[in-house]
Amino acid sequence: MLIRACLGVVICLCVNKAIGSKIVFQASDNVIHVNLTSHLTLTCSVNNTVDPISNVVGRSVTQTPGDVQYLTSLVVTRGGVHVASVSEHTAATAQVDLDNLKVEGQMAGSSGYLELTWRYPTDTQVAEYECEAIGVDPQFHGVIFSKVMEITSRTPEMADITRYIHTLQTNDDRLQKEISASRQIETQLKDELRESRHIETGLVDCGASSAWTGRTTGSPGDHYFGREHWATNRTHSFTSAYARPPVVHISVEHLYAQEQHTLLYFIELVEVDEQRFTVRCRTWRDDRINDLQVLWTSFPQ
Repeated sequence: MLIRACLGVVICLCVNKAIGSKIVFQASDNVIHVNLTSHLTLTCSVNNTVDPISNVVGRSVTQTPGDVQYLTSLVVTRGGVHVASVSEHTAATAQVDLDNLKVEGQMAGSSGYLELTWRYPTDTQVAEYECEAIGVDPQFHGVIFSKVMEITSRTPEMADITRYIHTLQTNDDRLQKEISASRQIETQLKDELRESRHIETGLVDCGASSAWTGRTTGSPGDHYFGREHWATNRTHSFTSAYARPPVVHISVEHLYAQEQHTLLYFIELVEVDEQRFTVRCRTWRDDRINDLQVLWTSFPQ
């Protein structure tokens, strides 16, 4: 018997990617449109990265094959003049253009950032900028990162002006909508606040039961249910209307009756709406009430 054996060869291709630190220097726009550009932002940062790393040659680099141990400072210069800086011991600070330059930044171990924003930049900001970051590697050797960027300017053309006007109109429309929505919310909050403070109180006088013309047998569960009761309804209007039917609390404020063995009386809230409420006073027909006054208080829901 002929036995053939086949040997398979597996080839693995491995691409190594080293973890290192990298400097990034970016601009919101590399071109200033004279009298049109509203802001210019430069951001310089050093962060860890996972990109293929070439051998480091020279003193100043944009990327290292290993993480820096910690970052000590970030500085942005313009024509050799310090514009702004941040370090592990000092806050982000501007050194020039103090009238229209805002600076933010911070350091956090092996990473950090420095952000410069000019409001309505001018020809003064047209220049070559360099961001320099200084750190220390795990062997406590100094490492300097640096990257250069050029900001230019040009006179706007008609298309630029048209686009700028359109942007202004769009922003104005959006702003007007936001203002209108804010005013509606403000009005709603004021109404809700006013409603939450809307509390009224007073007295309802049901008078003497001899004048009550209503006749009822009471409600199931009442004492003497099924026997004739005398009743009267009293409706009272609120001083000002509520946004929704309020909660009305009622209690007996004054009761004057003839001396007798027993006395049955009831006060009931019959109906409540945004403008008024109705209370019912009733008693058993054999009882005599000379006067019955009901204290009421209304609260918003």
